[in-house]
Amino acid sequence: MKSMTPEDVLEALVSNNRSKLSKTFGPGMFVSETETPEEVITKCESYIERFETYINHLKIVINSGEKLNSEMRKARVKRLYSALDESEKEAIKMLLD
Repeated sequence: MKSMTPEDVLEALVSNNRSKLSKTFGPGMFVSETETPEEVITKCESYIERFETYINHLKIVINSGEKLNSEMRKARVKRLYSALDESEKEAIKMLLD
């Protein structure tokens, strides 16, 4: 991602250009002309909190090790199993016993 000057960031913020806003702040950020500077700052702080939460969740996935593999395999088996009809489910149960 290209680094922007403070002037470029503020210009994007007040531009009302959704494309420019999205490229600068990510999806969803929009500032209306009726908002006060205090409201904009509060909105920015809430975005920071939200993004920090997202980053923490991503770090959990990255650091999950073998647990991620296990959870993905279980989810795949559950999806496959739920697609089976009752006779196929019974056949699998007999194979596993």
